[in-house]
Amino acid sequence: MAKARALKDGISYDEALRLVARENPDLVSQERRNVTRAGVSRHTKGTASDEMARMATAKAKEKGIDYRTALSEVGPDAPELSRRYQREIGRED
Repeated sequence: MAKARALKDGISYDEALRLVARENPDLVSQERRNVTRAGVSRHTKGTASDEMARMATAKAKEKGIDYRTALSEVGPDAPELSRRYQREIGRED
């Protein structure tokens, strides 16, 4: 559901997953709902990944393109951010 939503709306998978979970609470475990209500996230805010996702989502909406295409355009537009992201995920050249 989240993958289809991300592609349809041109948003990141993470954002789509949050929307699907919010719209379909019966699909989310009680433990996960408690974590969400407490405001705890499994992702650290402010990472290069978060910034790239934000930029790709904005680009997808602005240009009317899918998220994957937008994400591929973010790297060349922000090379330092792309390098930080590669380091974060362990793909340093």
